[in-house]
This record gives sequence, C-alpha cells and structure tokens, in this order.
Amino acid sequence: MSNPPTPEDHKLVVFGSYKVGKRLGAGGMAEVHYALKCGVEGFERECALKRILPELASKPGYVEAFVQEARLMARLRHPNIRAALDLGVIDGVYYIDMELIDGVDLCELLKRARRTFGPPPTAITVFILDQLCAALEYVHQCNSPLGGGIVHRDISPANIMVTFSGQLKLIDFGIAESIIAARRDQSGRLKGKLGYLSPEAFSGKGIDVRADLFSIGIIAHELLTVRRLFRARSDLRSLRRIYDRELPRPSEFNPAVPAALEGWVMKALEPKPADRWCSAAAMRDALGEIAR
Repeated sequence: MSNPPTPEDHKLVVFGSYKVGKRLGAGGMAEVHYALKCGVEGFERECALKRILPELASKPGYVEAFVQEARLMARLRHPNIRAALDLGVIDGVYYIDMELIDGVDLCELLKRARRTFGPPPTAITVFILDQLCAALEYVHQCNSPLGGGIVHRDISPANIMVTFSGQLKLIDFGIAESIIAARRDQSGRLKGKLGYLSPEAFSGKGIDVRADLFSIGIIAHELLTVRRLFRARSDLRSLRRIYDRELPRPSEFNPAVPAALEGWVMKALEPKPADRWCSAAAMRDALGEIAR
C-alpha cells in the first residue's frame, strides 16, 4: 500500500455509515478498502474496511471464521499490531473497521531493495526484526477467545507493514489460532504461505509458537540478502532443503552480515522446533545484545 488515497483520488461508494473507496488488498475470504467512517456534523475518520467477499457472505463457515478473526483482533492492543476498531454487518455483509496504515508492506520494500539499493543497512533490519519480535511476543502471550496464547500462522512479508515513519505493523489474523487449537490441529491442511512455513507446518498437523519463529528466521534471511530463501519448484523440494541443511547462510550473499546476527538467524531456521529459539521474547533479548 502506498500513501492512503484521498476522496479526490477516486469515487467513494456509500456503505452504511461508510464511504468506501480504493481497494487496498484482497485475500481468499475478504477484501480491504480505504474508507471514511462518517458521523454527525460532518465528522469523518479514515480507516481500512475489511469486508467478507459477497459470494461467501451467506456461507456460515466463512462468516464464522471472519467473526472469529474480529474477536481475536479486538483483544490485541499493541503499537506493532494493526488495531481492529469495530465489527458489523450491513445488508448481510460482515465488515471489520481497522486502523489505516500509512506505509508499504515488507513485500514491496524487498522488491524495491532488489531493484535499487540492495540489502537494507543492518541497523534498519535489526530495528524491523526487533519490532516484529515485540509484536509476536505480545501475540503469543495474549489470551485468545478459546483460552491460551495465539499463534499467527501466517508470518510473511505480505502481512508485515512498515509505516513511512518507520513503525512496523503486523496484520491479517485470518488463520490465527489459540495455541491449544493449533497443537491439536490434525486436519492435514496447509495453513499459511508456502514459502514461509516451518517444517512442522508443512505436515499440516499441530504446531506451536515456534512455527512463527521459523517464519521470522526466513524473513530475517531475506532482509539481509534481498533474496527469496525458498525458490524450490515443489513443496517437497523446499522441505528437503530444510532437513538436509542446504540453507545458505546470509553472509554468502551479504558479507556485511555480522557473525552474531547470522547465528541468530540460523538458530531460528533450525528444522526441529526444540533446537530453535524458545520464544519471541528470547529472540528479542538476543537481538538486543547483538545491537549493543
């Protein structure tokens, strides 16, 4: 997302008490649009309006998942997490009124880096990773509606926004689950983006917070090298690369990466959860020592 559009940039369509404009993003279940929340005496508030897709609005399973996301987001109050302000339904269409973020996602930032200036300065990368760890430390410890902490399950550059003032915002909790539910999940279904899944998430079975930490490792590697870590032609090939220890070290592409930071990244990318960092808090503490 670039600078938030203004009413002059496009036509605004009335949706209940909202004036809805340009689409900012879309997923398999919903779309996000720039909007104005309108009140009395000409009051207007900019927001990001997430609405369930019309073709899914009458399907109970999708509506239930959408409402569950809103309930979960309502519990999250952290400067590095996008805020959910309201949940409602207008003409049978459920929506979530969310904080409008003035910035770009990490996916776009990495694309620009590849085209122009190469890997961001290490200090900036550490600053971004510190904020990401802070967000997940909070998420993992926050009580879900079902009890216990929360696993995001979809940590990827597309779900990480960086504002133009330099603040990170973690977004999209559409497939997040309580730690209890995630551990018990034996559905066999893959959840999350394939290039950012942990080995245990590839199995489609139960996971815990360490799956999110593996995803942090992938993102850290890509920030330091501006290269995709997993480009294998098949999911099986990607999984084999992890277990066969074929993962390149960041310094192979960026000699400026400090040894301590490289060790931090590679520990996050251990194939066995027991060999990784035990928590986002531990990762953040170690990152602070590296920064100092």
